[in-house]
Amino acid sequence: MVLLLGVLHAYFGRRGIFSRLLEEHYQRLIAALPAGTQVLLGPPVSLLHVPESQQMDAIEAEIVSGKSAEDSSRKLESLLEGENLWVRARAAKILYRVNPRLALEELKGLANDASKEAQVSSMWALAELATPEAIDLLAPLAYSPARDIQQGAVRSLLQIQSRDPLPADVRTKLNALLSEVRSRTGLIF
Repeated sequence: MVLLLGVLHAYFGRRGIFSRLLEEHYQRLIAALPAGTQVLLGPPVSLLHVPESQQMDAIEAEIVSGKSAEDSSRKLESLLEGENLWVRARAAKILYRVNPRLALEELKGLANDASKEAQVSSMWALAELATPEAIDLLAPLAYSPARDIQQGAVRSLLQIQSRDPLPADVRTKLNALLSEVRSRTGLIF
């Protein structure tokens, strides 16, 4: 049994063979795209390899299990001060469970930042939250003059729409926004 677990971990663990192959495939995919193209699908695979990743995994597990929300909140708040935008977005996503106001403040700041990477990281986290407030923060990005940001925001909204079950208030708000975006931008989705 232990041997089986060791083999599975070697193949599918964070630094396992499968993870490395996925990272190599991702790099080949990026290299094949036209110059200047950005992939707006979610956090880069390399986010799994930053030192804060394991720390955030542990903090998220503590919060889900109901342990020391105050201590977890303090640790996440310190991660919001970092330079890595994806770490900040993920920390805000996790923080939402214990401090929604601060989490949304951080994600709003990232969404309003001039950097596309900041906007993309916020879109990912907001789509993961799938709350009415997240939809409100994604809405301006769906009208961005930058076509890739606009498309990323629409994909994030569609990702939220595909969730099942989705609370009725979220679904109603989302459907109205997507209808408006479709008519104002001419995007087909």
